[in-house]
Amino acid sequence: MTLLYYVGTSGDINELIKAGNRLLYYVGKDEFVSCRWAYCWVERNKDYWKTLRSKLLSAKRCEAYIQEDLDAYFKEYKRCVDYWGIQEEDQYNFDETGFQMGVVSGSKVIVPIDCDAVFILDLENRELLTAVVTLNSKAKKVPAMLIFKGAYHL
Repeated sequence: MTLLYYVGTSGDINELIKAGNRLLYYVGKDEFVSCRWAYCWVERNKDYWKTLRSKLLSAKRCEAYIQEDLDAYFKEYKRCVDYWGIQEEDQYNFDETGFQMGVVSGSKVIVPIDCDAVFILDLENRELLTAVVTLNSKAKKVPAMLIFKGAYHL
């Protein structure tokens, strides 16, 4: 499980069962572990492992999470705010979230106890619905929007 986690892939109950059966095979036992064994293993090792629901993350977004780039962006943002004298009430936070039509939530995966979230890459081949919300530090907001798939018209 540790190796799977650190190479960036999720390990679920099925992977744990495969690992247990592989160990039994290598020690020469003609036995197999069950799904119940896997759940009990997670429970016995709850000081080290826990289960979380994985979240879909676009491959493009995954590539964008480079700490140095984020630090440079916010440094430049602060420089612009200071230079132009932009007030807090004139700064709005824009947040969007996408919902994939017809897709259920992520699967349960086994992660180390100190892990807070697990993301799995999404192939992005489904129709999306986007929700957009905007507000500032004074709780002034722009009405929320839902964006559906559209058509291009000349």
